[in-house]
Amino acid sequence: GQETPGEDPTLNGVYATEFVTHFQQGPEDKKHLRASACCKHFEEYSLEDAEGVDRFHFDAIVSLQDMQDSYRPAFEACVSMGHASGLMSVHQY
Repeated sequence: GQETPGEDPTLNGVYATEFVTHFQQGPEDKKHLRASACCKHFEEYSLEDAEGVDRFHFDAIVSLQDMQDSYRPAFEACVSMGHASGLMSVHQY
């Protein structure tokens, strides 16, 4: 992925959890947010200039199995284990 360390859903889940946790909580104050982190994207993802293809000319069609196996595990880890304070469901055009 362009915004992840790779395509492995488990690795992306661990990455999201650690990134969000440490981004939101400063070492000096565990009680309050230092900054708000947003997990994205629950449903598919359109491209942002990948090899000449952009989001205005690409339609992400993902099978239910790919959604369950590839997209949801990392997103759910970001939400449930990273405790992100924000969510982005899909790209809005």
